Amino acid sequence: EPQQSLEIDKKDEKIQMALNKYLIGEKVLSPSALTMYISNPIDFFFRYIAEIKEPEEVTALIEANQIGSILHKAMEYFYQPELKKQITPEVIKLKRSSVKTLVSKAFNFVMTNKEESTLEYSGMQKVILAIVEAYVNIILDRDEGDAPFTILSLEEKIRTELEFELDGKKQQVKLFGFIDRVDE
Repeated sequence: EPQQSLEIDKKDEKIQMALNKYLIGEKVLSPSALTMYISNPIDFFFRYIAEIKEPEEVTALIEANQIGSILHKAMEYFYQPELKKQITPEVIKLKRSSVKTLVSKAFNFVMTNKEESTLEYSGMQKVILAIVEAYVNIILDRDEGDAPFTILSLEEKIRTELEFELDGKKQQVKLFGFIDRVDE
């Protein structure tokens, strides 16, 4: 079946009203929304302007962003007790034995919103746990090489404004996001 072309009138009043919400600060852009706009403007339009959400499907498969969320949470669990302390290669080596437990805890939290779980992991879930554990160890290998360092903050919420010119007028949009980790 031949593909149909899609034309979107950017001057449409409803589209302009939706875009204006970003300019007046009623809505804010996340780093992932900005990335989507740069890499695939039509997906950005459907998701953030037209607010057409993809239907959520209940599947046994874990989405790539969930793997990222599990990895982020596991790293947060690993370093949270070390906040504001100097991290040396020795500290990382001593804590490595906890990685498997922390990855399971992070998996449970991301998938069920509870850290403790009596879940019996399926075959695919065991593969995901092993993949996340491998990624954690890759990060820790890198951190060992970069040590010593001090973690100043984890998952720090940030907000800022981005100014730009639009039709000869200065405009701005608000951006927000999280900085995974700030080291010194």
